[in-house]
Amino acid sequence: MNQQLKVQIVTLLFAFVLTGCFQSVDNETMAQTTEQKQATPKGFAVVELFTSEGCSSCPPADANLTRLVEIAHKNKLPIYALSFHVDYWNYLGWKDPFSQRQFTERQRAYARALRSSRVYTPQMIVNGEKGFVGSNRRQAQEAILAAFKTAPSASLQLVLKDATEGLQISWKTKGMKAGDQINLALVEKTAERKVSAGENEGRNLTHVNVVRLFKAIKSPSASGSTMMQTTEKVDWKKYRVVGYIQAPQTLQIKAATEAELKPN
Repeated sequence: MNQQLKVQIVTLLFAFVLTGCFQSVDNETMAQTTEQKQATPKGFAVVELFTSEGCSSCPPADANLTRLVEIAHKNKLPIYALSFHVDYWNYLGWKDPFSQRQFTERQRAYARALRSSRVYTPQMIVNGEKGFVGSNRRQAQEAILAAFKTAPSASLQLVLKDATEGLQISWKTKGMKAGDQINLALVEKTAERKVSAGENEGRNLTHVNVVRLFKAIKSPSASGSTMMQTTEKVDWKKYRVVGYIQAPQTLQIKAATEAELKPN
């Protein structure tokens, strides 16, 4: 099977999974589905969701991201999800415990790159290029399928190691251009909070891949390492690191991967 056909098969499979089209299949279709699952997309999709526990429109987008993560893991698809909690809703009575000003500034940088006059929640951005309302499943599907068709222009590998002073993250890259940066996001796989004030008062909210620490390494060497430190002792099994190479001006994402700490 040639690579172009593999890409077409996998993107079609993903479209079927997202739209719930697998209702009943005959033996021939089942055989084709088995072959489809063995193929891999040509590209990848980094899905960044800008959200807030203080925003009543955000829970459906959080659920959409959760759905994408489940689909990706079940079908082994290269979708790398990140939940960035912004801080500009905090004044409405509920301070989102996951929010950081750094994430708000990141969203504003996207607004400038995408020539948008505003920032809003919930917003999804795929591969730094396509932005839309984060609860819109169809637009998420279309953006991810489009991303699958473009081969990465670089490569990135990560290895994690538990160290005395924190989490050591080592990387190896190929194909980076001058000025590119490596983004490293320490994400909590799942998180839940009961909201006692604000627009979501009384609701139990759940999230996936919540960004807890974020580090941008500007003009890195082709290989190297860095440390991520938390203010308290954590169970690293509940976390993973999502890494991606990004152009600083256009914010186009060129490669991505994720890694978890291997058990001793």
